[in-house]
Amino acid sequence: MTGNETLKRMADLLRQGAILLDVQCPNCNTPLFRLSDGKMYCSACQKHVVRGVNEVTKTAQNSVVNSLNQTIFNKLDELNSMIGNEKDQEKITVLLNNLVKLLEASERIRHLKEM
Repeated sequence: MTGNETLKRMADLLRQGAILLDVQCPNCNTPLFRLSDGKMYCSACQKHVVRGVNEVTKTAQNSVVNSLNQTIFNKLDELNSMIGNEKDQEKITVLLNNLVKLLEASERIRHLKEM
């Protein structure tokens, strides 16, 4: 099946009310859909996909961890700019304390990823 055929099937599924999931097919890595009957379906393989609860849970956890990492990175970038522009030593100290807390949180999230 060509990529265009798969995209057309995906668009058809969306028009029919299927929900695009952030989980990929274990056979072809195409994003899966949740159909109105609750079953997962691969538009490329044209098959229902049964996955264990642990796999779906792990995927959801990875999504949350990645989102947390991105948020922390954005905040670190903001703090870096604020520290660079600040002249008041007391405010710099507060900003640096916040920076340390974000770095500690980032380290804890890294440990979550390794689990």
